[in-house]
Amino acid sequence: PLFYLTNVYVPNSGQKLDRLGYRTEQWDADLLKKMQQLEKDGNKPVIWLGDLNVAHNEKDTWNEGAKHLAKSAGTTVEERASFERQLSAGYT
Repeated sequence: PLFYLTNVYVPNSGQKLDRLGYRTEQWDADLLKKMQQLEKDGNKPVIWLGDLNVAHNEKDTWNEGAKHLAKSAGTTVEERASFERQLSAGYT
């Protein structure tokens, strides 16, 4: 094969954001590490797709600016920052 194709379901942070810390500090970091290791060990590019459960920026929501978004799973500052770290690592 010329590349690795990964299909990922990222768990959301929960209705009350009770899994926010796990999601942003552990899951996202572990997933990024795994994708980087796969790319390195296999010496092939990784195509990473799936349900990442994050709205990266205002273009990804229809109601940006709504007061509840900052407290909603997928649109918190922490989740957006964590996703930005993944993008900054070279994934698009």
